[in-house]
Amino acid sequence: MWKRTKDGKEPNEIAEELDVSTYNFVWGYRSYIRAIEAGELPKSTTTARDCASALRGFSKRHYKKKILSQATYSRIQDYVTDCEQIQSDHLRNRQRGAGKEWFLTHLKFLDATAGLLNLKTQFERLDLATSA
Repeated sequence: MWKRTKDGKEPNEIAEELDVSTYNFVWGYRSYIRAIEAGELPKSTTTARDCASALRGFSKRHYKKKILSQATYSRIQDYVTDCEQIQSDHLRNRQRGAGKEWFLTHLKFLDATAGLLNLKTQFERLDLATSA
């Protein structure tokens, strides 16, 4: 994947060469490559989780074969920790109810949008005093 990306191949060309019907997987691999080469970590929680797993496996395989120095191995492990932190922060925000405030402050907008789409809106009463 790295060599094909460095050769400037487009995702659909890479998929075709690998005899894969879709090319969406290329974006994930490219995010792993950017993390290893430049320390550019994904922002998406799912991609960060996948990236942590890929980096963990990559670093272990290449360190055992003595392809990676201790310093490079440690740097990649730092990236793994950072990716795991992205996932952890997201989960903590969900448990805290992040986003609930947006929903509650945008009910008029949501009602108006539903009205434009001819959708029926139905909300359960939410007691804010007990849900905080």
